[in-house]
Amino acid sequence: MKRTMFIGLGLLAAFAAALLFVPRLRDARVVLGAVFVRLGVVVGLDRENLEFHSGGSTLSGTIVFPEESPPRAAIVLIHGSGRATRMLWLAHLFASEGIAVLTYDKRGVGRSGGQFVGGLSAASTANFDLLAQDAVAGAAAISQHPRLRGTPVGYVGLSQGGWIAPIAATKPPVVSFIAVFSGPVTTVSEEGHFSNLAENDSTFWKTHTRQEVAEYMKSVSHVPDDVDPRPTLSRLHIPAFWAFGGQDNVMPVDLSVTRLEELIAKGQSQFRYQVYPEYGHKVIEFDFFRVALSHPFREGVDWIKKTAGVAAQPGAAAVGRY
Repeated sequence: MKRTMFIGLGLLAAFAAALLFVPRLRDARVVLGAVFVRLGVVVGLDRENLEFHSGGSTLSGTIVFPEESPPRAAIVLIHGSGRATRMLWLAHLFASEGIAVLTYDKRGVGRSGGQFVGGLSAASTANFDLLAQDAVAGAAAISQHPRLRGTPVGYVGLSQGGWIAPIAATKPPVVSFIAVFSGPVTTVSEEGHFSNLAENDSTFWKTHTRQEVAEYMKSVSHVPDDVDPRPTLSRLHIPAFWAFGGQDNVMPVDLSVTRLEELIAKGQSQFRYQVYPEYGHKVIEFDFFRVALSHPFREGVDWIKKTAGVAAQPGAAAVGRY
């Protein structure tokens, strides 16, 4: 039994060594590093714990620095729903691409102070404003960091963070961009209406047509304190990118795309989006068959680097005005 265990561990170590030293498996090496981070093992990249203040509370996070200096960009990760601690594994992925990352424990969770808001109140205007204020405080903290001064800063929102990132971007300090992965461009009521139908059905898109879903979405009942991101998005004048999974059964992608196209047609030409037909709600993942990180992550990173590069050019400071 022990011999079998040692053989297994030896094979795992050999596999890990191969990932670390074979150049064509760079993505695999990066993901392996992220796995170690998730297990609590410190690998490679420089990290610095950081405390910052927001809404009368002290929030606790970590900055992960890339090997590249200066970084191509710096981002503040904005959580999805639920009790979420700092996302070091995801920060590691971005930092491995030359992007500095601040990730922090959501207020009232982990080492962060304040009160966590759950239940129906979690998706309220008041709570979104508070969570946006937390992200803004984080952006202010990293923009003043000695190693990041002059580095273009942006927000990256995940899922529910897609509602919060645009709100944060309308408040000082001015940021250069936002990128959203699987974040809705619909009201909270519309997202809830869709997820009530589809979220618990892993084969949803095999048994429902787009036309059926579009018809179903016409029956949504809006709550009094509904959150609609369109007024906020219409006031933004910074570049923004959305990555959607075509098989998403958590949020209504088709309606979100329609809303974005309407905003673009009304003058928000700096907005970009991409739908990835083969992906679901989790668009940031590792493809073991291709030995590569997902297309949405890759293209999102490329967009951030390109956008940050433009923002860093002389005379480009006005890009962040709103």
